Amino acid sequence: MSFLDIFLLVIRWLHGIAATGWVGGGLFYLLILRPVHQRMRLDSRAGLMQSVNTEFRNIVDVFIITLLVTGIILGVSRLTTQALGVPYFATLAFKVFLALWMFWLVRRMRHRHQKPEEVNVPQRGTLTRLLLAPLQGSNATVTLGMVVFMLADILRLLVEKNLGS
Repeated sequence: MSFLDIFLLVIRWLHGIAATGWVGGGLFYLLILRPVHQRMRLDSRAGLMQSVNTEFRNIVDVFIITLLVTGIILGVSRLTTQALGVPYFATLAFKVFLALWMFWLVRRMRHRHQKPEEVNVPQRGTLTRLLLAPLQGSNATVTLGMVVFMLADILRLLVEKNLGS
């Protein structure tokens, strides 16, 4: 195994850890922490979410930087070492677009100085709320993260198919 192989293995591992942390942390936040916070007595939750948001923000910043740096390295490596077809390029471009959209959403939530749980779906009918909820605030970052995760698996399948040809 060459130095480049070991380097790319470490980069791929870091990328996977950051992606898992991003999606897993988001799911924990949405499915566990936010509902518990909403059920707590008002006097017991003062400052809790502010502290959690500060810590979570720091971790998210590390994840974003790691995903960007390792994603660029992996993308350049893959695109310069293998002949890949149009489906691979299209899927990769879509994955990059969605990842950048996720990062923009996080930045927008911070720029507005809103806690993620304060970015609410407009109060409309139940069906509209159900359809729009995954596209709003922290819900959107988790939803997009899961789609990006799936696109990574599709990219891996396309590479394996290409290697088998």
